[in-house]
Amino acid sequence: MLSSDVVGGAERSQSAAPRLFRERVCNRSASGNRAHGFTLLEVMVVLAIIGVLAAISVPSFVRARARGQQSACITNLRQIDWAKQQWALETRASGTVVPAKAQIAPYLGRSGNIEAIVCPAGGDKPFDDCYSINSLGEVPTCKIEPKYHSLE
Repeated sequence: MLSSDVVGGAERSQSAAPRLFRERVCNRSASGNRAHGFTLLEVMVVLAIIGVLAAISVPSFVRARARGQQSACITNLRQIDWAKQQWALETRASGTVVPAKAQIAPYLGRSGNIEAIVCPAGGDKPFDDCYSINSLGEVPTCKIEPKYHSLE
């Protein structure tokens, strides 16, 4: 019994198991019982899973984009407010004066290009359609989303 085992009372050669496995695999594909590729059911299950994952993830992406736009807009409002305060210190202006866009532009950096400061939620709208500078005593406001894009 050097080359065989006793399994369940029957003798079987050690090389018989791999040979049987090879024959079953080879015979199955060679006989043509099953065509190569995926069945319609398998493809539909995969598409359903992808659809469920998309339905779950898209609202998260939309919320993340809105939060990013809000954060960028608030940063712009802080820059505008800082520029107003710097202008007021240099010109010794009082709290009721409303500085013009051209007056605070040099304090905003960006080579004085105030038109580069826009609300991301506004798309391609210019500065005047996105922000109100307001008086020195008031904070600047966003015209696009004033409820969510505001300094506190």
